[in-house]
Amino acid sequence: MESLTQLAPYLWRVRTYLIGSSVAAMIVAVLWSAGLLLSFPLLKVLVEGESLTTYLAAEVESAREDSARHEAEARSVQERLNLFPQDDESPERISLLKSLSRARRQLASSDRQLMIATWRRDLLSPWVPEQAFPTLVLLLLLLCAITFAKGAMVYLQENLVGRAVESILVMLRQRMFQHVLRLDHSTLSLFGTPQLMARFTFDLSQLGLGLSLFGGRLIVEPMKILSVLICCFLVNWRLTTLSLIVVPLGALLFGRYGKKLKKASRKQMESMTRIFSQLEETLRSFRTVLAFGIERRRRRNFHIEHKVALDKTMKILRMDALASPTTEVLATIGACIALLPGAYMVLRHKSEIFGIQLSEGPLDIAELALLYTLMGGLLDPARKLAAVYPKFKKSSAACDRVFSLLKTHSRVKQDRDWVPLPRHSGSLEFDNITYTHPVAEETNETRPPALDKVTLSIPFGETVAIVGGNGSGKSTLVNLLPRLYDPEHGCVRIDGIDIRHTNLANLRKQIAIVPQETQLFHRTIAENLRYGSFDASEEKIETLARDFAVDSFASQFPDGLQTSVGERGQRLSGGQRQRIALARALLKDPAILILDEATSAIDRESETHIYQALAERRAGRTVLIVTHSLNETLLGIIDRVVVMDRGQVIASGHHDVLIRTCPIYRDLYAAQIEQAHAA
Repeated sequence: MESLTQLAPYLWRVRTYLIGSSVAAMIVAVLWSAGLLLSFPLLKVLVEGESLTTYLAAEVESAREDSARHEAEARSVQERLNLFPQDDESPERISLLKSLSRARRQLASSDRQLMIATWRRDLLSPWVPEQAFPTLVLLLLLLCAITFAKGAMVYLQENLVGRAVESILVMLRQRMFQHVLRLDHSTLSLFGTPQLMARFTFDLSQLGLGLSLFGGRLIVEPMKILSVLICCFLVNWRLTTLSLIVVPLGALLFGRYGKKLKKASRKQMESMTRIFSQLEETLRSFRTVLAFGIERRRRRNFHIEHKVALDKTMKILRMDALASPTTEVLATIGACIALLPGAYMVLRHKSEIFGIQLSEGPLDIAELALLYTLMGGLLDPARKLAAVYPKFKKSSAACDRVFSLLKTHSRVKQDRDWVPLPRHSGSLEFDNITYTHPVAEETNETRPPALDKVTLSIPFGETVAIVGGNGSGKSTLVNLLPRLYDPEHGCVRIDGIDIRHTNLANLRKQIAIVPQETQLFHRTIAENLRYGSFDASEEKIETLARDFAVDSFASQFPDGLQTSVGERGQRLSGGQRQRIALARALLKDPAILILDEATSAIDRESETHIYQALAERRAGRTVLIVTHSLNETLLGIIDRVVVMDRGQVIASGHHDVLIRTCPIYRDLYAAQIEQAHAA
C-alpha cells in the first residue's frame, strides 16, 4: 500500500470516477448483506411454515413477555432489597444490589427489543401477505430484485474503475515519456532500451492490474465484509466478536507473506526485462544473427532467460496458491469458534455458557442459521480478497519500478538563473575537461576517464577535423557541446559563456549533430528533413535534398520525397539515411555543425559530393568533423586537424605539419591511404 501512495496525485485527478465507484461499491455491499438477510425470513417460511405477519406479531409478543418477566424479576429483587436498612453492608444485600443491577439491564434490553419489534411490525405488516406461500413469492421476487440491482451496480462500478485506471495509465505513460526526454544521454543509457520498454509495457500493465483491483475488489470486497459484519453484530455481537480472534493471526501471516511476494515479484520483473533485452537485441541484430549462423545460440540464451523467469513466476504462483486456502481455513476456524457455542445454546435453550452471557435471550434455530449464513457471506469476499492480494503486491512492486524511473534525476541540470546565449560568433573552448562514462550502481566496474584534462579552443568559423583511434574520446568531446552530458571537471564555453549557465533549448537550437548511427523517424523523407526546421520552405527543402543527393534516390520511389522511410529508416540504405541526416542538419542552419562519422556509410564518390556541398555552406558556422576517413576533399575544406589519443588532445595543426610532427596522426593517415588503395 505504501508504494501505491505515490499515485495519490493521479488518483486525485480522477476522483470523480473513484467517488462514483465507491458509492456504487457501498450499494453493492448493502445489497449483498440484504440478500443474505433474506435467508432468515425464508427459513421462517420454509422450515417453520410461518408467514412474516405471524412472525412479526410473535416477535412483539415474545419481547413483551421478556420485558414483563424482567420487570417482575427486578420488582422481586427490589422488594427483597427493601427489607434491609440503607446502611447495611452485609454480603447478602450487596449480592441483591448486583442482582438488581443485572435485572434492570436486562429490563432495559428487553424494552429496547420490544420497541424495535413493535416498530418493525408496524412498518412491515401493511406490506406483507398474511399467508405463507404469498410471503415466499414476495421474498423470492425481492431476492431477484436485489440481485438485479446488485448486478447493475457492479457493472457501473467496474466501468467507472476502468475509466479511472485507463486515465491514470495514460497520465503515467505521458509523464514517463516526458521525463525520459528530460534525462541526459548518459543517465538514459544506464537503463537501456529493453529496460525502458519493460517499464512502459509490462510494469505499467501490472500497475494497471493493481489499480483495477484497488478500485474494484479492494473496495467492494472490504465493504461487503464490513456490511456483513455489521449484520452479524446486530444478530449477536458476542458470538461475532468471539469469531474475530483469528483476525490478528491472519494479519500476521499475510503481512509476512506480502513482503516475500513483493520481493519475488520485483525479481520476476527484472527477469522479464532481461527477456525483453534478449528479444530486442536479437531483432535489432537480425542480419548479424543470420550471417554468423548463431540462431541456435540465441535460442539457447532466450530459453535460459525464460527458464529463469519461469522459476521465479512459479515461486510467485506457489505463494499465490496459498492465499485462498489460508483464508478459508482461518474463516472456517473463526466461524466454528462462534457457531459451536451458538449450537450449544440452541440445543440447551440457554443464553449463557459457564456463566458468560453470549446472547440477549435463548437462540432459536433460525437465528443461528442466519448467523451461519452471514458468516458464510463473509467467507466469499474474504476469499476473493485473498485471491487478489498477490496480484496487488505484484502491482506494488511494478509501481516501485515505475516511480524509480520517474525519480531518476538528470545529471544535466538546467540553471534557473540562466543567461541568454546569442548566436555563436566567438569561439568554442574546452577548459581542462575530465569526464568518465557512468556505470550502473549495482556493478563494481571502474572505467578510465573518457576525457582527461582536455583543453582546446576553436575560433568561430573554423572547420576542424577531430581524429584518433577507437576510444580516444572524439565523440565524447563533441557531445559535451549540446550537453548530452556534463563534464565532471572543467567547463565548456561558447563565446566565453559557460554552457551550464545557459538555457538548454537555446543552446541546442544553435547546434546540429549528424551521428554515425543515423536515426530517422517512421515518417516520409520530406518530414524527416523538416525536423531540421519546421518553418523551412518547400523550395529550401528541395534545394538541400538536391545538394546532398537525396533527390537522386528519392526520385526512384513513386512518391518521391513523400515516400515513407519505414521504421528506423529500414527501407533505405545506410548511405541514403546519412544523406537525409546531413541535409536535415543543414536545414536547421546551425551555428555549430557536428559531423560524427557522418559519411562512414557513403561511397567515396558520394562522400566527395557531400563535402563539396558542405564547403559551400560552412560559412557563418563552426564545423567539427569527427572522422576516420581523411581524403583529399576533406583535407581541402578543413582548417586544421585535432588529434586525440586515450582521452587527451595530443596534437593540433595543419595536415602537412602533423604528418611530420605527430607519429600517431601519421600512422592513422597511412592506414587510411593503405585502405583506400586496397579498396
